[in-house]
Amino acid sequence: MPGIKFPSAAERENILKELLDAEKNGTALTNGQHFAQYSAAIKELNGLMEEYSKPEEPYGLPKALDAAGKKKMQEAIAKTAAFGETFLADVQKNHPRTDLNQGVPGIVTKIQQMLSSDFEMLSAYDPKQAKLSFLELQENARTQIVDFRGKKIAGFSGSQSSRIPMTVVDAAGNRRRGVFTKATHVDIKGRFDRMLAKQAAYYDSAGFRKQLPAWKEKLYSSRQWPGFIKSADDITDERVIDEMKNSVNNVLSGFRFYLKWKGIAIGGVSAEDASDEMVLGKMADMIDEGASPEAVLKASGVDAKNTSPKVLEGLKKGLQEYSEDISTTLNGAVLKLKDGDRIDQRNSAMSAVASLLGVPNLVVRSSNMKCLDENGNVVEGTFTDYASGMDLFGKTGAKHLTNICDKPFGPPSGIISSLADLQVLDYICGNIDRHGGNMTFHVDENGVFTGVQGIDNDSSFGLCRPGKNGQANRLGGTDSLQVMTASMAEKVKNLTPDMLRFALRGRGLSGEAIQAACDRLADLKQAVAEKSKEGRNISDVKSAGNRICVMKNEDMNRLPINALNKNPAGVFADVKARYEIRAVQGRGSYPYRPGARKAVPDELTEVGTTDRQYTAGGIADSMQSMSRAIKNEVTGFQVSDLSQFMRSSGKFRDMLSAVKDAKTVAGKIKKAVGKGKELLNREDPEVAEQIQKANQAMAKVRTATEAYLQKKMTERHVDSYEALRTAGKNPYEQKRIDYALGLIDSVKTYEKINDPNADKQEKQIASARANMAKNRKAQEAAKNGPAAQA
Repeated sequence: MPGIKFPSAAERENILKELLDAEKNGTALTNGQHFAQYSAAIKELNGLMEEYSKPEEPYGLPKALDAAGKKKMQEAIAKTAAFGETFLADVQKNHPRTDLNQGVPGIVTKIQQMLSSDFEMLSAYDPKQAKLSFLELQENARTQIVDFRGKKIAGFSGSQSSRIPMTVVDAAGNRRRGVFTKATHVDIKGRFDRMLAKQAAYYDSAGFRKQLPAWKEKLYSSRQWPGFIKSADDITDERVIDEMKNSVNNVLSGFRFYLKWKGIAIGGVSAEDASDEMVLGKMADMIDEGASPEAVLKASGVDAKNTSPKVLEGLKKGLQEYSEDISTTLNGAVLKLKDGDRIDQRNSAMSAVASLLGVPNLVVRSSNMKCLDENGNVVEGTFTDYASGMDLFGKTGAKHLTNICDKPFGPPSGIISSLADLQVLDYICGNIDRHGGNMTFHVDENGVFTGVQGIDNDSSFGLCRPGKNGQANRLGGTDSLQVMTASMAEKVKNLTPDMLRFALRGRGLSGEAIQAACDRLADLKQAVAEKSKEGRNISDVKSAGNRICVMKNEDMNRLPINALNKNPAGVFADVKARYEIRAVQGRGSYPYRPGARKAVPDELTEVGTTDRQYTAGGIADSMQSMSRAIKNEVTGFQVSDLSQFMRSSGKFRDMLSAVKDAKTVAGKIKKAVGKGKELLNREDPEVAEQIQKANQAMAKVRTATEAYLQKKMTERHVDSYEALRTAGKNPYEQKRIDYALGLIDSVKTYEKINDPNADKQEKQIASARANMAKNRKAQEAAKNGPAAQA
């Protein structure tokens, strides 16, 4: 499983030997009851792992892990993990100065991280689909490090955020298609400081020094000065420059003082105690709610009296742009994250909690991953599966209305229980940004919603703890949870803080963030224990008041969604409202057509980086993919409309014409050899002819694009494509350059499927698995005796 660092057998033996040696030698902290329980559980678990790892005669294959064995091992891991968390908590309480990364606590922490990986791996394993041993599961899961050395992969280089399509193999031997996202970190204060530094730098310029005499007079007359300064001429140039730089650099501290003076708290924390990121998030939030940047600057002590007009204008513009980034408010003021915190890993952390609650597919599966780029450099990030279902509220969501009937919410409709479970998961994980736009929808053959899958789960695991009536962005308190499935209520009762901590270890979360998740779990457990009632119908829900109505799935799925509106910002109200708006706007153009329909996300039509086999869809889609980034949000261009570019350079028009021709060829390929992902016979004359046409069309795109980019490099006096990314003389030209650079990346993606040896490794893996399955079949036949063979 990508993202999970599985140790080798030798590494496991070494770490366990360290633990046993520490116990044998009476090392500090090993003589208590909690350590004794942990040590005994470790030995029991190790014996169980050995049972499913030891080769058996006569074929030398380990024992397959069946459903009973999986359950037994998961229970043993959970028991060991709980003892481990209890031991570490006891150390923190009674030995607060002890470093948990050193000595015996350090050994336990390492083992806990191993066990967390083992538990998630087992959660993804389905014995009904494949019979594998524990060793085989671990071996398959070691694909978390993907080696691209010697291959140029677009998106690995550069600082821009990248979503790189690829295919990996999971713990059960299944291929997972998805995207690799490079590690992203909170950069709230860093961005703000860079904006301030850019404006303050003006005071060192020659242009400002010409204004120094006037500013000396202005500053001298604006306030009292020490007695030795008798006139404006007594103020040195450096003093004036420092004074004016400080007025810029102290914006943050000035705004903090203003909040403190006004008694304005931030997420339940006083301005005095709030982090810089929280204060900046509040600043962005106030501007977003209507306060002018000029008013915020004045409150921070910056105005026309002590600031150059040029700098003041730059600060106002910078603050406006800063406030328009919603992540500043969500990450800073609501989640209370700090600069440097990993954002992408929160997706994998939420995926781990979903597995812990027994609903691994309720959110899109995500896990930590490392890739080796073309030079062998480690690129950290997160691998996320493509979501299943339909993205109704995205840019292309309207086309899915052909699959949706006029009454998609039933009853009965599986979406009700699915949304209810997602609310619980979001509450524990502190996901503050759940709405209909960041989930996909499953639909049955009658056009009725059957469930959802949560996506974009990175706005989670902050320090927020919504109170009874509190609200953290879209996340309400426990009082807003109107209904809960009986199965989820039972899981909440059984989930312990130790197990939650255990599941979140090694996922880039701070101790504070993990503790906040445990606090939210405690609030939820209390609400279920003290404020829940059983129900069967809508009357029970309406009469529940502030209590949570706990219902069986089949009863809940009969509820009308418009009755579940207790939290106006909750998912029930949001999904209902969004669907009605979408349906009203789009039903005329996309009328419902009954019949079973399989929804395939747009992303699944892409060819993964490691999945380069010739397929009908693969060839055409990789050619079509270049138009996706070209014609919409990246550039705003419509490639099909060449008239708007008639005044462009000849080389630019040549490039557009080549793209248009390539798109035409792609359409013909789909008609000639099919639309799907079936493998193509390269020897087939018709297929070979279409492939040759595709290659020729893409070669023309590359030639024309490189000619245009070479022209721009000469005009802008740069010597690389990377330098061109910021070399445009104006935004319009920069869009053209970005357009061309995107074309080059698309052509490279296409060329990857043109390598006949690219799928060699996949074939080798498939062959090895086939041989293993054959041996296992022979082994089972031998065990069952002659009668079974007959």
